[in-house]
Amino acid sequence: VASKIRYLHEYHHRVIHNTYPVPTGTDIANTLKYFSQTLLSVLRDSPSERGQQSRDAQLSEYPSLDYQGLYVTLVTLLDLVPLLQHGQHDLGQSIFYTTACLLPFLSDDILSTLPYTMISTLATFPPFLHKDITEYLSTSFLPMAICSRGREGNVPQHVNLSASSMLMIAMQYTSNPVYHCQLLECLMKYKQEVWKDLLYVIAYGPSQVKPPAVQMLFHYWPNLKPPGAISEYRGLQYTAWNPIHCQHIECHNAINKPAVKMCIDAALSVALGDKPPPLYLCEECSQRIAG
Repeated sequence: VASKIRYLHEYHHRVIHNTYPVPTGTDIANTLKYFSQTLLSVLRDSPSERGQQSRDAQLSEYPSLDYQGLYVTLVTLLDLVPLLQHGQHDLGQSIFYTTACLLPFLSDDILSTLPYTMISTLATFPPFLHKDITEYLSTSFLPMAICSRGREGNVPQHVNLSASSMLMIAMQYTSNPVYHCQLLECLMKYKQEVWKDLLYVIAYGPSQVKPPAVQMLFHYWPNLKPPGAISEYRGLQYTAWNPIHCQHIECHNAINKPAVKMCIDAALSVALGDKPPPLYLCEECSQRIAG
């Protein structure tokens, strides 16, 4: 792993300094496949989580690899995506997927800051990657940052404090209301009083984020709507994203079975879904594997 990480540093150096041969995004993405496959292999061989086992105890059971060094390297690769002429989409997707595979190996401090780091890419990544950023954030990065340590509903402080900033970044750098609502609804699943975060955006955000923030505030909390503004308010018009379907590889007719449960056990996620956690399950599959 350490030698492969050095390859990534070499790629970064070549792109930044335009040193021949300059790698494409696809070249770097192909190298990242080694890390994602290795991490999934480690998770596949690891035991399932045990009750209220501490985070340190969980991490101690994994092989001693430079997980933190890999994460730091992945963050540096984020800077390359806007600079590349070819393979931007391949590289962006590979960074997000490899990061998702790395989540079970990261410490609490890194996990709590990861969602803000990733959503900040909306400011620099090309628009065709905005959907991927929002999808990974709302289905992987935020749920794992908040739930992966058995906090019993307590949102980590950095995630809690940065929620309004994440909403502001989403509204400032993408105009698609689907992405705004997807992020907001994800936060509403785990965090109390998200309406206050929208009020912060309205009060302190730049002018272009105020209208969508007001629309979402009155759409999701209509009781806050001023009586005099009812006739003027049009409501939020957006096409909802597709629901998450069951990801169990043995699910019968998964495309017609929306997920109702989320499993954050890394070993089970790889064994039953061939993917990094979290694993989303329909009611039937969740009951089948409950034991």
